[in-house]
Amino acid sequence: MPTPEEFMRDYLREHIEAEKRELASRAPFREKFFTGECYFDSRKGTLEAWESEKIASVSSSDTGAIAITELIRKLHSRVLHQKHRYHLQLEGNRWRIQCVDSNCIICKGEAVKITCRFCHGTGWRSGNPGTTDADARDE
Repeated sequence: MPTPEEFMRDYLREHIEAEKRELASRAPFREKFFTGECYFDSRKGTLEAWESEKIASVSSSDTGAIAITELIRKLHSRVLHQKHRYHLQLEGNRWRIQCVDSNCIICKGEAVKITCRFCHGTGWRSGNPGTTDADARDE
């Protein structure tokens, strides 16, 4: 059975390959309906962002793991440093991603602004609609 870190390395590699296939399959559609200058619906910068995603830390227990990754997104002329928190669940002999949280765009993952309307002081925005702020604080 792979370790959570090995699972995440496989996931990141295969995620990039899936994004490349997606972009290639969309190319004829884009060429038919959009000029080269139109960025609407182009997914511009998405592949580069996923290629920049690196594992920052992994912590695990007998039944689960948390993997934190860091990536760089370019939005127009701005460079955004983003973090994802992957909640991994052990199912039989394999790991599966249960949900993915993103660092708060207001708090920037610092978890210091208790009045933050996005994360309520947790520093994370939950990727699961059923996850509460208290769940995020427990991590």
